Amino acid sequence: MRMGLRKNSKNFYCTVTAMNGEGERESFRLSLRTDDPDEAEGLKAEVKRLVKLGESMGEIKKRLFGVTKKPSPKVPLINPTFEELMREKVCPYWRAKNRSFESYHQQRLKPLLKWFGTMRVSEITSEAVDKYKYARKREVLPRKKREISGRTVNMELAVLKAAFRLALKKKWITGENQVQDVEKMGEVKKGSRILTHNEIERVLVKCPFWHRPLVLVLWQTGMRIGELLTLTWRHVDFDANTLKLKHTKTNTDREVSMTPQVRDLLWGMKGNQKPGALVFQTSNGTPYLRDNVRWVFQKACRLAGIKTFRIHDLRHSMATHYLQGGGNVYTLSKILGHSNVKTTEIYAKVGLELIQKGMKQFGEHLARLSEENCSKIAQSPLVAFDKMLEVEKV
Repeated sequence: MRMGLRKNSKNFYCTVTAMNGEGERESFRLSLRTDDPDEAEGLKAEVKRLVKLGESMGEIKKRLFGVTKKPSPKVPLINPTFEELMREKVCPYWRAKNRSFESYHQQRLKPLLKWFGTMRVSEITSEAVDKYKYARKREVLPRKKREISGRTVNMELAVLKAAFRLALKKKWITGENQVQDVEKMGEVKKGSRILTHNEIERVLVKCPFWHRPLVLVLWQTGMRIGELLTLTWRHVDFDANTLKLKHTKTNTDREVSMTPQVRDLLWGMKGNQKPGALVFQTSNGTPYLRDNVRWVFQKACRLAGIKTFRIHDLRHSMATHYLQGGGNVYTLSKILGHSNVKTTEIYAKVGLELIQKGMKQFGEHLARLSEENCSKIAQSPLVAFDKMLEVEKV
């Protein structure tokens, strides 16, 4: 499917053949609503993916830009049901503003809509939420045959609280926020699974040939999977030895340095690729689907005998390996794209081995103090005064 970019006086646009509202294929001229060529390339790739999935033009526009008409925040809904509030106001706003809506918020909303969907907003009190969280905690996951964890329930509560905060802030509803003070469920603290170098090599061996470069780059750069799958050759700078990331979770551009291994790998992959082409794409030129990449990685981990490890944990592993190699946590926060260094401290859990290593280095540093410096300290006026007091006491 060929779909070129064109530009009018304001924005880029492209011609798309997709399903119309009556279920028939039709050609549309789609404005990408941006004058940035890099952003336009990324949007074009996403349009291609949605067309391949059989989405209609209306659905494509919703996924890219949210609702076409901005809902007016001045007209509140009159005691709507929770489902009406989410469908008409909150979800369109999140879809347009939050990149993690499809992968995070939408999944957490399913049980909330099932429980609170028909309830009026005024009926969703702290007592009602307490009933939900305890009932939800007793549910059993069909595949894993265990109760839902407290962490899962807490993430669902966080989405519920965020929805009410947004609705009240935008004045879509009136009244008080009755769910904000609901207490969280207890969680079993589990440390992030960090793979050793040998374990990562075992996983790489079990990965399909086309999947190995993805895993290697994710591990050695700490990039998010979404950032890697939208990376184009225009943003691979071999002279500066950097990758320029445009489609980030925080909507802020950042640069990531390449290790020698990553640079050699990408240099060998480049060939005659056009600047706007995706670095990682299928043989048909379409982008990889995140779920497919995750599934292939999970299968490789099982074959390598490694359990409870996600592809996102490669980011955790990179952070820990970076600190164990003597890296600085503030520099690491820039590499990972965190706006707050506290997030980095949570992400990169420093193990006991690293703490012991740091204390050992500190002890060696103290041991290297010269006798001359020690003698200077001993001859200081304060030490001499203390000795004089000791003599007087005797």
